[in-house]
Amino acid sequence: MGKYRLILVLILAVTSPAAANSILTLADEIRIPLPGGWQLTTGVNEYPIQIFQSDSAAELLIFKSTIDEADAVTNEQELKVSVDKVIEDVILSLPEARLQTNIGYYDTSRVWFVLEFLSLDPDEELELRHRLRGELYRHPEGHQILFTLWGKGARDVPRPIWNDVRLMQEEFVYFGAATRDVFATPNRQNWAWAAVLLMLLAIVLLLLKRRRQAARNRKTPDDHFWRCQCGRLNHRDHQNCRRCGRSLSTPVTT
Repeated sequence: MGKYRLILVLILAVTSPAAANSILTLADEIRIPLPGGWQLTTGVNEYPIQIFQSDSAAELLIFKSTIDEADAVTNEQELKVSVDKVIEDVILSLPEARLQTNIGYYDTSRVWFVLEFLSLDPDEELELRHRLRGELYRHPEGHQILFTLWGKGARDVPRPIWNDVRLMQEEFVYFGAATRDVFATPNRQNWAWAAVLLMLLAIVLLLLKRRRQAARNRKTPDDHFWRCQCGRLNHRDHQNCRRCGRSLSTPVTT
């Protein structure tokens, strides 16, 4: 009896809709199943890649992003902070966005996360359903590669269509170059500090420039004083600036 049951299971597996899916190889580095009724609407080697379901107007978009080694994610906590940043700055900025699911996984050579949320298309007054899956890998050259698979469509899209979206996302395969450990070695702290210091320096210089400009444009508070191009306020008894030595009669330059 067990033998016949096994044969029946194999027959059902061969004749199931999932088994009928074709396999797309894209950009010479990824593979994804293509369920019936879905079609590729972009070139096979260009990102973002769009796969469209014409009957329900649902779609799956595949993006590829490169994260420089200096900015690479080094541990799970940093990844969580980055994902939270995506939620705050991207997802929740959509009209009437509501997050429903936020889960993540770690598998040594890759990490992936799934975000499910709703939003509103104000032009069509249509409520949209989204399922976003991100997969992160590290290239042997040190930078990280993030693939984002964004499925979306009307909220009332039939369940089988959303099952197709889930299938394409979960069966996504990256076969390009990757290291065994997705997280970068945390050897970039000095670079991080340097970036922070350069940013602070740029802010200070900008504030000083604005202050100098404001000083030049500010009217002299008293007729007994004159303001030099360098910003120093001098009494009119002094024909030369007491800071830089410029003469009161020196033309003002801009």
